[in-house]
Order: sequence, then structure tokens, then C-alpha cells
Amino acid sequence: MMLQKLLHYRWFRGSKLLALGAFGITLLPQMALLILSYVHALTYERNELQSIASLSARQMTSLIRAAEITLKDLETYFSQDRLNDARHLQLLQRTGYRDPRFREIGVVNEAGALYLTSLGFIEPPILLQDRARLDLSKKELQILGPLTTQVMQERSLVLALPTQGQGEINILVDPILLSHWLEINGLELGPDGYIAFVRTADQEIIDGAGQLPREGNILSAQPARDRLQLSQSLDDIGVTIVVNVSRAWILRDWRSFFQLGVPIALLSSSLMALAAGHFVALKAQMEQDLRKAIASDELELYYQPILDIETEQCVGAEALIRWQHATRGLLLPDAFIPLTEKTKLIVKIGEWVIKQVLQTQADLLKKNPHLYISVNLSPVQITSEAHSKRILSLLTTHPEIAPHLLFEITENVLVEDAQMHIPEALASIRACGAKLALDDFGSGYCGINYLSKLNVDYLKIDRKFVSGSDVTAQTATVLEGIIDLGNRLQMTVVAEGVETEAQRQTLIKKGVRYGQGYLWSRPMPAQEFALFVADSSPL
Repeated sequence: MMLQKLLHYRWFRGSKLLALGAFGITLLPQMALLILSYVHALTYERNELQSIASLSARQMTSLIRAAEITLKDLETYFSQDRLNDARHLQLLQRTGYRDPRFREIGVVNEAGALYLTSLGFIEPPILLQDRARLDLSKKELQILGPLTTQVMQERSLVLALPTQGQGEINILVDPILLSHWLEINGLELGPDGYIAFVRTADQEIIDGAGQLPREGNILSAQPARDRLQLSQSLDDIGVTIVVNVSRAWILRDWRSFFQLGVPIALLSSSLMALAAGHFVALKAQMEQDLRKAIASDELELYYQPILDIETEQCVGAEALIRWQHATRGLLLPDAFIPLTEKTKLIVKIGEWVIKQVLQTQADLLKKNPHLYISVNLSPVQITSEAHSKRILSLLTTHPEIAPHLLFEITENVLVEDAQMHIPEALASIRACGAKLALDDFGSGYCGINYLSKLNVDYLKIDRKFVSGSDVTAQTATVLEGIIDLGNRLQMTVVAEGVETEAQRQTLIKKGVRYGQGYLWSRPMPAQEFALFVADSSPL
């Protein structure tokens, strides 16, 4: 529903692919997280159930081994002494008391009658039913039950061992012990889960906890798709432990996470798509507005004076473009120049700037023959032969003004866009009589060797070395190095960002002759700049 509404926005229609791509890209990791959490929930619970099954198996094995050792010891004793006296009762009682897991110990004679327990002699002996007796043909420990005991009339797990005289000795274990293991292990089986102790031979459920199935054959039956079943076989004692729980119970916490996570994922991805589409639409609108601005003269040049910092006489200015936007007001270059470079509109705007500067300079030179104006060049204007020819065409058309123009390029242009055409384009500009300046020097990584080959006339020091909170003893040392480098390469050094008298005095002491900054003036329209030049001219 949200996407359907989104697709009907007017500004969204032109950027559907990007917005849908943003939606998919942001949704993908969130859905992957949900899937991973699903797998983790199943894996974690499976490991927990397996751990419980393993622990229960160890406890069951320990019980059976203890019972087996006890019964064999008793069987040996009774085979050597057939007297039915108080010694037998004492022996059974001492044995039973030694291990609290054993509820009762009983002795059955060859006729199948229970005649002695750890509680006392049975008079008359009680004949056991067939289902309560072990298989006399097997001479190993056997697990029966749980059965209702003959004496105490309580359900018990019977661990029995046949004797040589075809009788048996058995130990009774309270089935609650098995459930107690699960409780102390902290197992949660859910409302319909269970853990069962199953005789492997006949798949008879001995005992367990939870909702035990009434039907047998749980070992061979295929578990339902909506349930998770684990089993661990104890072959040495003939028992298999089966754990069976519903997936719904296992995923109960994950479902809550899923129900909350999916709407959040869809909402956040939709908002991201909305933002991406809106951003692209704004850029598209900005580009459209820029084209309109060029055609309707909404662009304007401001000039920031460059002065001799000792005499404070204006020697030039830097032309800075402004855009008087119809709805957003006056925009500085940082708000729109990056877009013009991506869309190649900078070529057309750059040509307009040069034409405006040529016209302004033609008027200014009549009264100020010493004055120069600097123009910023974009990499796009000089990395293509076709684009650089536009600049050369304008300069050759006004050969008398070209020597009073200074073209500024940033240090990073030489590093990031070091195509072969840049030196050639710059050399052609100098051949027309114009001069070159390296702007914001110190902010990039231009090599000194490469700098010397470009025949740059002016070196403009980045403002971070002159003003602001970043000026430290270290930057002051770098500033001295830049000034020394400029002098050695016979370049005119200009300091940018001069804001205070103290900064001006420092620059004078370091040998810098020219500067620009708010100490003297902010950028101003051409008419105001003409008045500024007139006021700063010597009488």
C-alpha cells in the first residue's frame, strides 16, 4: 500500500528505478537479518534440546549402571545364601538406603512370587502377573514399566535382573525422578511437547514428561513437518531418548520479532526509497532550475578584492558566482557548482562567467590599468580539448584584456584529474597572455615537481593556514614553507582568508605581499567593487 502511494507522487515518477533500487537494497539486509534470526532460533533451540537429551541420557545411563551393579551384587549374595532370614532384609535395606534413587528392592522366587522387599517379608508371597515379570531367557538387566507395585500400590519403573534359580531381583524407581531431571535442566517443551524414554527393542514408552503420545512406534514414525524431533540412542542399555516439540513453540519469540521487524523493515525501506527519489527529484529540479537560470540571467558575479596588504591598495579581485534562486534566495557556489560539474552545465556557466568578467574588466581597465580579475576554472573545462577551446576562443577575441585575467585551478585538480590534456590546456591559456594561479594550496597533495612544470604565476595559500581555530605552531611552520616555496619558484603569493589585523601583520612579517579576506571586504556586486577600487586607489 505504501509503495502504491509512493509511485503516484509526481516528483517520484522520474526516479522510480533509483527509488525502487534503494528500497530493495535497504530491504535486503533487513530481510536477511530476519532469515538469519529464524535460522538462529531453530539452531539454538535444536542445540538446547540436544543438550538436554544428552544430559538426560547420561543421567539415565548412570541410573541403569548403578542398578545393574547393585542387582548383580545382590544376585551373587543370594545365590550363596538361600536362608530367608533377617540378614536378607537388612541387606536389602542397607542397599536401598545407600542410593536415594531407589524406592524399593524386591526378591522374586522361582515360582514368580514376590516374597521379600526392603520393606519386609511378604506373607504369603504375592504371585506376579506375567506383564510384571522379566524375560527369563535373557540374563541381563531389563527395564519394565512403569508398573503399579504390589506392596505400595504406586507406579514405579522396574529394573530387574534374573537369578540362577529362575527367580529375579528388582529395583523400583519413582518415575518422577525422570521428570525431575528435566526440571533441574530447565527444559521447556511447550504445551504439546514431550520427552520420552523408549525401549529400543519394542518401542515401548518407559516414561517421560510432557504430552506423551498414546501410540507406540515413535522411533520409526516420521515426525510432522510442523514439529522438531531429536533422538539419542543408548544402545548399551537398550533405551532411546526422544524429544519432540512444535516449531510454533520454538519460534514463539522469533514470531514476535518477525511481526515487529517486517513492518519496521518495510517502513524504513520505503522511507529510504522516498528519500532517494526525493533527492534525485531535487537534483533534477535543481538542474532544470539551473538551465532556466542561465537563460533568464538569474546568475550574478560577485567580486572579492585582492589587496597589497602593506599599502592596502586593491590590485585585483576574485570573481565568485552567485545564484539568485527564485524560491531559495541567494545561493553560494557550494550549493550548485558540484551539480553543474556532473551535468556538464559548468562548461556553459564557465563560458558565461568569462564573458561577464571580460565585460566588467573592459570597463575597469579604463581607470585602473593595473587591475586583474581571477576566474575559477573547473576540471571539466580543461580536461577536454573541445571545452578548453571555448576559453581560448574568448581570450583570443579580447587579446587586450587577456593579460589582465588570472585563471585559478585547485591543487586537487592536478592530482585527481591529471589527464594529459591539462598541461596542454593551461599552456594554451598562458600563451594567450593570461596568467595561472594555484588555488587553496596546501589542502591537496600536489607534487612540487609537477607544480614547477605547469609554470603557475600565482600561489594562493589555503585559508586554514591563515585564519580559524586550526592555526597552530605546526601549521605556522607549514605556512612558512609554502611562502618559501612560492618565492623560490618565482610565484606571486596571495593569502586567502585574512580576517584580522594581527593576521595581516603576521603575513607582512613572513614576506607575503598580497591577500584577500573579510578584513577588507566580503564579495560584492560589480558596481560596488568598482566603487571599492576607486576608494582604494592612491591619490
